Amino acid sequence: KHKIILNMHLRNLLLLLFVLLTVPLFGESAINVLQSGISWVDEKVFNRTIENFESNKTNIQRNIEQKKIAKTTDIEALKKIIENSKTDNPVKDLQALDKDQEATNLVAENTNNLSLIAGESDKNVTYMQILQKPNDLELNLKYARQQGKMGNYKQTIATLERLVILHPDNIDLKFYLLSILVKADSPDKVLGLIEEIKLIPDLSSEDLASVSEIETNLKDRGEPKLWNFYADLGLGGLFNQNVNSVSKTRTKQSDGEVVSFNTAMFDNVYSGNMGFTAVRSIGEASSMMFNFSGTGSRQDVETTDNFETLGLTFGFDTSIGNHSLSPYLMLNTIDYETDAINTSFMVGFGNYYAINDAHSLNYG
Repeated sequence: KHKIILNMHLRNLLLLLFVLLTVPLFGESAINVLQSGISWVDEKVFNRTIENFESNKTNIQRNIEQKKIAKTTDIEALKKIIENSKTDNPVKDLQALDKDQEATNLVAENTNNLSLIAGESDKNVTYMQILQKPNDLELNLKYARQQGKMGNYKQTIATLERLVILHPDNIDLKFYLLSILVKADSPDKVLGLIEEIKLIPDLSSEDLASVSEIETNLKDRGEPKLWNFYADLGLGGLFNQNVNSVSKTRTKQSDGEVVSFNTAMFDNVYSGNMGFTAVRSIGEASSMMFNFSGTGSRQDVETTDNFETLGLTFGFDTSIGNHSLSPYLMLNTIDYETDAINTSFMVGFGNYYAINDAHSLNYG
């Protein structure tokens, strides 16, 4: 049976070599014959023809054009809602826009056409374009939506806050900013913006009820905790059957003589550690951390793993512009049973710098 299979593979290999060697010799006629054979296989086996291929290509192009139209319509709808600050119900309009956008996102995901997601243009808006055209409403809104989809709420909030300053009577912009602030979990800014919205003279009763509900929910949460505490505890054990590689006879060669092993064959190590961490928030962009930890280790027979350690760590995290700074200070001491006490002290810092939307620098 194996011999028959081997012969079949050998014949297939010889046939392939024959085709590869003879096609160049016979020139264009042999290539045409080969192409005709491939076309026959496509048509009879896979049911593929040139007409079907062209038809599929036309359908794909038509779908792409329809999706482009849908995308353009979505952007125009956004402009219409944002520019018309005297709409009867801006909240409902924004909710309707979100539903339309979800449909567009679904089409984009099913067609792997990511340029349709969130009403984005074929080319993302860069921060340099925003600096060049800070008053362009459509451009800034597009940039804000793109940053929000990427989870960069700081840039989204900063852009929308600037637009609110430029268009103070635009209710829809304020509601859009309010929704982003709620997502970013910025309760102080949310409450401040709600107070501004409540002062709008022509605010509808439904909109007033909506912002009042958000305000009530935030106040029910209570004041955010300034301190958070964490504790951790760990236990470990290491059980060695032949810790010092003792021979079966418990003897070894030393200076040409046979001597006995004086080291332990079986030994166990038990260890435990405990840590306590306290974190305090400082504003919305900074925090500091204190950590105190201790470790103990004991060995049954030998004493090389008998030691105790104590550690103290202080860290501070803050954001300044595009910089995320993290200075830290560490103090550690190790007390070995048979050795001198080892004390170490370390100071350092780390920095994460966002150069632009696609590049960043991390060093420390």
